[in-house]
Amino acid sequence: MLKLTPLFSGSRGNCTLIQSQNTNILLDVGYSYKKLLLALQSKNLTPKDIHAIVITHEHDDHICALPMWTKYKMDTQIYVPKPIVNCIATRSYSPFVEGVSGSFVVGDINVDVYECSHDSQACCGYRFSVDNESIASVTDTGCYTDGLVSFLAPCKVVQLESNHDITMLMQGRYP
Repeated sequence: MLKLTPLFSGSRGNCTLIQSQNTNILLDVGYSYKKLLLALQSKNLTPKDIHAIVITHEHDDHICALPMWTKYKMDTQIYVPKPIVNCIATRSYSPFVEGVSGSFVVGDINVDVYECSHDSQACCGYRFSVDNESIASVTDTGCYTDGLVSFLAPCKVVQLESNHDITMLMQGRYP
């Protein structure tokens, strides 16, 4: 059984807990390290219970707690989009930063990667699967495509982060 629990979502920080029966993954570690520890504690978890961190992209609201996390728990495997490996490696204390461009496995969870459109060096959405069950999270994508729809189709749960504010779009810094 797979479970997706948003811990933080928004421009202040993003972090989602992905759980199977045997594996705990943090998808992004935005927001503060202290708040992240409190959020984990509320789920009866500690950093020792986390098997990996999967990063969507390099913006601060997705990696803010990474330096402190890796300073205190240096053995956590970190998976990031391949083009941002060096960026993430320089912002962490971990020797375990791995660039991904295709599927990978964490514990009993198979992770598939979808390249998103965003104003970052690289941005990915992820689908997490155990046996025939899948869930996904796609944040900060600028558009949807038939490929994205196909990527999400097998999922029983999908987390999408989006907003639509015409004034913000016309006057904001984003293309």
